[in-house]
Amino acid sequence: MPFVNKISRFIIFITLFLLTSCVDILNVVNINSDKSGTAFVGIQVNAISSLINLSGEDLQDEIKNSVVSFPSQAAADLSTISGIHNIKTYTTLALGKIGVEFEFDNPRALNKAYYKLLGKEKKFYYPKLISITRNKVKVKNITPYINYYFNNNESMLTKSDLLKYLKYTTLIKVPRNIKEGSFQHGNLSNNKKELRYSIPMKRIIDESASTSNELKY
Repeated sequence: MPFVNKISRFIIFITLFLLTSCVDILNVVNINSDKSGTAFVGIQVNAISSLINLSGEDLQDEIKNSVVSFPSQAAADLSTISGIHNIKTYTTLALGKIGVEFEFDNPRALNKAYYKLLGKEKKFYYPKLISITRNKVKVKNITPYINYYFNNNESMLTKSDLLKYLKYTTLIKVPRNIKEGSFQHGNLSNNKKELRYSIPMKRIIDESASTSNELKY
């Protein structure tokens, strides 16, 4: 089952109890000078300890059961890809981060990993979800994928106010200063080596807002 499909139920539980906090579907890419790097895909929740304090044991168990399955399954799927290694899963609620982290040897392996998390096998004619060269990173718009999974799985999120607490966030880290790019959704870090951009999920679902971005370094 694809990543977005796996996490929708968990997000509903989180947002029901953390209506003053944001939930991020988080994609982190840390790129080295040789185009290898590390990536994290998952969920980040602000003040997640509040959820643990507010919820009863029964609810905690139900949440934990729904959470543990998708990082573990993602890790199993990613382990079959050549060029993907040192896979780590995060399933401890108290850490505020749930998901899977892995190292990639090259952009080709990273793209295969992304497609795997979307429930697809990367074909040679499929577009790159992320393009990495020695001085440029281009992230493809995956809004159509997100809309497909949310709209075709009868997600409670698309039928309630819970959607307004959810964001799609990408953090790209590169080895040198970022010189230019399309930062309509994001901000550069003080050291100019990180770009973070967040888009409200409601805009993605309702307005088909683009999740693409591009930078040069």
